Order: sequence, then structure tokens, then C-alpha cells
Amino acid sequence: MDKMDLEYEKQKAASEFFYRFKGVEIGDKDSLEVFMNWEIMVDGIVFYTIYSPNFIKSEESLTDLVVDLSLKIWGYQAP
Repeated sequence: MDKMDLEYEKQKAASEFFYRFKGVEIGDKDSLEVFMNWEIMVDGIVFYTIYSPNFIKSEESLTDLVVDLSLKIWGYQAP
């Protein structure tokens, strides 16, 4: 198994882990695609926060932003 296959398997396992959370509803979307979109969003927020610290006023607002966007990306529905 080469490095790319191993990375794919790790990403797929992580996406299936998140997909099993109670309340997550992504419909007919591929869980790996949703996971990759979520990962890009998190990376982007972290990157932007490092280089533009005025973007986020507090750690709490950063946490709220990541949680809100994560719930939307994963299609969370309160059980």
C-alpha cells in the first residue's frame, strides 16, 4: 500500500466516523467528500486566523464559528 492509498484509507475512516454521529444527515452525499469540505473549512479558518488575528475577536467566537459551520456542513439535525 503506497502513501496515497494509506492517506485515502485514513480520510475514509475519519469520514465514516463523523457520519455515524447521532443527528448527522448528509443525504446522498459521499461522506468522504463532506469530510474533505469540512477539513478545508477548518484549515481555512485556522490559516486566516493565524495571518489575520483581527478576524476573530475571541477564542469563544472562533469556537462558535467552527461549530456552527461544522454543524451545517455535516447536516446536523437535533435528535
